[in-house]
Amino acid sequence: MQHTMMRKIDSAKETLQKIPNVLAVGIGLKETDGEFTDEIAYRVFVPEKKPKSELKKHEIIPAEIDGHKTDVITPYHITNEAFVETQNIKDVRPIQGGIAMGNDKDQNAYGTLGWFAKLADNSLVILTNKHVLYDTTLETNTSVNKAAQAFYSKSCCCECGVIGQSIIGIKNATVDCAIASINGDIGTSLRITNDSTTQVLKVTGTAQAVIGNVRKIGARSIFTKGKIVHIGDTAAAPTDPAGGAITIQPDQLIIIPASDETYQSENGKFAFSNHGDSGSAIIDDDNKMVGLLWGGDATSNSVKLTWANNIDKVITALTNAGHAITIATSPDGGEKNFVQRKKSKVLQSNQPSLTKLQQMVPKEWSDVIAKHRPEVMRLINTSKKTGTVWQRYQGPAFTVHFMNSMNDPDYVIPKEIKNINFTTLLIKMGDVLKECGSDALKQSISEYGFTVISAAEDASSVKDFILKLNNTVTV
Repeated sequence: MQHTMMRKIDSAKETLQKIPNVLAVGIGLKETDGEFTDEIAYRVFVPEKKPKSELKKHEIIPAEIDGHKTDVITPYHITNEAFVETQNIKDVRPIQGGIAMGNDKDQNAYGTLGWFAKLADNSLVILTNKHVLYDTTLETNTSVNKAAQAFYSKSCCCECGVIGQSIIGIKNATVDCAIASINGDIGTSLRITNDSTTQVLKVTGTAQAVIGNVRKIGARSIFTKGKIVHIGDTAAAPTDPAGGAITIQPDQLIIIPASDETYQSENGKFAFSNHGDSGSAIIDDDNKMVGLLWGGDATSNSVKLTWANNIDKVITALTNAGHAITIATSPDGGEKNFVQRKKSKVLQSNQPSLTKLQQMVPKEWSDVIAKHRPEVMRLINTSKKTGTVWQRYQGPAFTVHFMNSMNDPDYVIPKEIKNINFTTLLIKMGDVLKECGSDALKQSISEYGFTVISAAEDASSVKDFILKLNNTVTV
């Protein structure tokens, strides 16, 4: 039925858009009280629903068009939640689909390296969203940013995390896409996975999306299963509470989590994606790429909704901008066939090694760290309450700066990230670990916590922090 409806969509749109207040029309599953049914219909967006008694005859949307039912819906609210407990922001070499990436302009944010494409000269490029690679508001941007994996960092003597350079980004009502070159010393693996899942997805080409099952692997929510429930134009309510224009978005995909998907967003709704998954490749059951994920709505329905661009619209937009691409395909064997190139050296030989810094840590402290580290990591990864505090108070971002300081004695750890200071992170994590941890962990936090916080308050680097610990008396 949906193939017949797709062939008639232009005619149906022309008919329906003659009716006052019709904003957008697509094809998908009917909704009832915020739940999606299994019945396919023409989905008609209007600013607000009104009882038929309040409408004039010519304002009423017919129950059927060309023998197919209609469903009247109001604009969605496309926003992203700030954090959840699940993510994977590790460095990965060779680079592959499904891993975290960002740029050198916004060093505390990340999206997902979705997949790869080939240019006319057969060179391989990264495919993701524009808002992952650029921080400007231009619709089309060809300025050069450094593509980073997982994060970009720079000290006085070196850069870390650079894997390539942005080529072009396009963000309009129809697409949010970008491509980036790949540095010659960075290996690539034509598969989609990361070490937070045993799942490996491969891409055998592209296809037109249909109402049905899809999968993705993203840096935030990792592997999830979903179902496309809408194909075509959508309408989004203004994000400004004070008001604004409704946005019409042509040729979009809307995806809900599969019935057996267990991943949940911050507000407890089951979800297919979350903030940080932007740029993920949407893969159907035939291993064809059908879309490029870019946003979501966690408030309008009983489950969180995910938005994706149709992959053919992405290809067309980039081609029309002078960068004709073809979607890369996984070789036979998928994850096993890739080229591992020699990685570039990013640290000078006279920089301190992690081992040397570890040797500076007093034995009393190193014993405590070794004793509790596995439990702390387990709580961050498996306890929703602990993981939420870790995300909310910028634990991952501070960790990146901490690791930079481990490698460079002159690297200064920022006092604050997004208005959260490091001391606040330590206090909040201490509280939640005492609440969720073992008796032994609680005892160690009570015994050593004040000393750690005192040393951290004035320290500007890891080396400085360790030296202050050496000069403190356990309280």
